[in-house]
Amino acid sequence: MNKRILLSSLLLLLLCSVFTMPARADVTWRVKKTDVIYSAPGGNIYFDKFTGTITGADTTVTEAVIPEKIEGVPVVKIGMLAFRGGEPLKAPESVAFIFGADGTKLSVAEYNAQKLSHLRRVVLPDSVREIEESAFQFCTELTEVRFGSGLKTIGQAAFWHCYALSAVTIPDSVTSIGMDAFRQCTSLQSITFGTGISVIPVQCCTGCTALTDVTFRAPITEIGQAAFGSCKSLSSLELTDAFVTLGDGALSGTSLETIELPSSLVTIGASAFADCEKLTSIVIPDSVTSLGDRAFQDCVALKSCRLSNSLTSMGKWLFAGDTALSTIVIPALTANHLSKWNLANACFSQILIEGSPTVIPKHFITDIAEGGHTNASFSITIPRSVKKIEYQGYGTVHDQKRFNLAAVINYEGSEEEWNAIERDLYRVLPPDEDSIFIYHPYTLQVNFNQPMPPVTQVSGFLDVRETDYFADAVTWAKEKGVTLGKGAATRFAPRDSVSRGEAVTFLWRAMGQPEPTSAASPFTDVGASDFFCKPVLWAVENGITNGTGDGTTFSPNSPVTREQLAIFLYRAMGEPGKTGAGAYYDDALRWANGKSLLDGTEISFRVGAPCPRCDVVTYLFRALV
Repeated sequence: MNKRILLSSLLLLLLCSVFTMPARADVTWRVKKTDVIYSAPGGNIYFDKFTGTITGADTTVTEAVIPEKIEGVPVVKIGMLAFRGGEPLKAPESVAFIFGADGTKLSVAEYNAQKLSHLRRVVLPDSVREIEESAFQFCTELTEVRFGSGLKTIGQAAFWHCYALSAVTIPDSVTSIGMDAFRQCTSLQSITFGTGISVIPVQCCTGCTALTDVTFRAPITEIGQAAFGSCKSLSSLELTDAFVTLGDGALSGTSLETIELPSSLVTIGASAFADCEKLTSIVIPDSVTSLGDRAFQDCVALKSCRLSNSLTSMGKWLFAGDTALSTIVIPALTANHLSKWNLANACFSQILIEGSPTVIPKHFITDIAEGGHTNASFSITIPRSVKKIEYQGYGTVHDQKRFNLAAVINYEGSEEEWNAIERDLYRVLPPDEDSIFIYHPYTLQVNFNQPMPPVTQVSGFLDVRETDYFADAVTWAKEKGVTLGKGAATRFAPRDSVSRGEAVTFLWRAMGQPEPTSAASPFTDVGASDFFCKPVLWAVENGITNGTGDGTTFSPNSPVTREQLAIFLYRAMGEPGKTGAGAYYDDALRWANGKSLLDGTEISFRVGAPCPRCDVVTYLFRALV
């Protein structure tokens, strides 16, 4: 009996000792005797006059409105761990008390009440240049942060686990953000990166599960590893032509349904889009040369994909688990670099080779088959440009077939042309000296005179689907010559911004390209050699635009906003129902709403918001057709 009591006591002592080791939450241990005490609501903030650094704060402080100077010394830095709270402690119900780091005996509730930060609001002055590592980590009640205009650096994990923070605007002065800066801010809904940021750091917003709105005020060149990983509410992201690198897991676990990848993109990292369960289609631009392992793994809604024509490095299991992926388009040059591991565990029913390849490389058909099919069949369409098909057998161990595969080759040419191809499809090869594999042909059916299915979707554009709300508008715009797409004319780039010069040009083309009566531009920023010169002159003559500012400029390179486009269309239609009441755009918006121009477009109508290409053509189509 005594042994049982002793054992129970030892277990209790051990259990208690486990909870005497939490990280010290009271950050005032960093405070020196020489530090100045600055009074704040709820407690004290501590300031080092020699370095201009906020060194610590009582966890009871509820609001930190930091002045430019404390006792005549400029505040230039928020020190490491300065406002850091304790990590909320959870303990089994059987644990009645714990010992704090200073030996104090506390209940779990008492510990959390005393050690957790109660900071709710922070306002930093323009004098602050740096927020050091973990400065506000575990400030779990923090709801508002206002940065000063002089801030340069936000350190690593500076706001990690600030669960209540809902919106962040990073000033243009910030040029450096550390990894994990806003990680696990689970209430964060919007974040705006200022013009000083071109690289989104590693795990910057990982686990920000409420994040829906990400704004880049300057072109972004790279999104780092897992920067937006597990941001499950994030459904859209706009990338510009400066973008080069998408890091490992950068957008994994998001709710993206589609994303337009810019033609500047070179690298897509491992698992970059893994677990994007709503992603339905992807077009990888020809600029991309590298795809990392499992780049699109478990994108269970992904139905179609076109690979880049420039891929020289492809990882394993790129589409593993993508059970809805029925069609993959493989450019001819990329086919030469493809192996079975690239497409392992994917499910393709249709494989299209784009372009005019002359050779189907060794094991190409088989590698795809082994990668994506077990006891199944699939079809591959081969263009008539092919002059040679290298050996396509698959391996078995000790003559025991691993699966039954029926491949259908749809050949674009005639049977006579097929017979003229140098091909190696039916041989059985004995194992090599160092191999136990025997290579066999598989069940093969060839259909002749089969037209190459279109590899594009709507009006020749790879990035427009029939189900897109703007599909009819895009078709109309191309037929009318309003816009012929971008790049190699295989991309419509639906979510690219539209400049004011482009918007007026689109309208002018839609109206039949009427000649203006004058060749003299009334605007200092519109010249005779500009592509938008005639459209702007026509628009001025017809009262569609009065310019910007004092009327001497047109601002042709500024993004056209939604209300500006509505005004252009309203005036082009003769300003029906004009009242002159309200804001300058109110009549135009009333007219646009009456014609349902603004319904069901890319985002809810918002005054001042840029209007993307998909919505520009949609507004034009609905107004003019």
